[in-house]
Order: sequence, then C-alpha cells, then structure tokens
Amino acid sequence: MYQLNINSDIKLTFDSPIVSSVLIDSTLYVTEIGIMNPSEIPKGVIYSLDSDTLVPLGIELHSPVYSEINDLNGDGENEIIICEFGHLTGSLSLLVKNEETYDKKCSWYSRVV
Repeated sequence: MYQLNINSDIKLTFDSPIVSSVLIDSTLYVTEIGIMNPSEIPKGVIYSLDSDTLVPLGIELHSPVYSEINDLNGDGENEIIICEFGHLTGSLSLLVKNEETYDKKCSWYSRVV
C-alpha cells in the first residue's frame, strides 16, 4: 500500500505508486501507475480530488508515468495528456472531458521491435 498525505486531515491510500500529481485551481489530479513491471494489463488510474472526494476518471491506462493537465483547445475544460508505458508498446494519450467523464480521443502508439 502507498500513502499520499495531502495535509494533516487528508491521507489517501493507493495500491501502487503515485507517479504524477497536478494541482489545477482547487482540484488535485493524481496518477497511479498500476503495475510497475512491463505489462499490457491496463491497471493505471487517474483520479481527481476535489472537496475531499477522490474520483477515478474511468479511463484504462497502461502503466502511466506522467500526466499533464491544461485547457489545450480554449473551451474552458481541461484536457489531460498521459504518457503510458506497456510491455512492448507505449502511447501518448489525449483525454477530453465529456459531460461527467473523460474520453480517450487520441493515442499515439509506439512498439518496441
């Protein structure tokens, strides 16, 4: 178990290491790697923490190692760019918000030969 201490009142526990945390306005985005060893099993998760509530964004991720959050298209909603690493593949993914959740709109893949 891995613990992230936000402050003296908020301590969060995760099954795998946290590889990225980004604070945007009052929302903290936390990225959990999932499986550390090279794997094609999507166990990584990105969460948002707002008002003491941790919410998974509902996207399957292959060992995410870095996340960047910003309003890339100027629509007032933050998009998320995630670098993922699998066993023989890796990807750079763009997550776009739709109403309540995020959708993986683009992924650029690379494969090790």
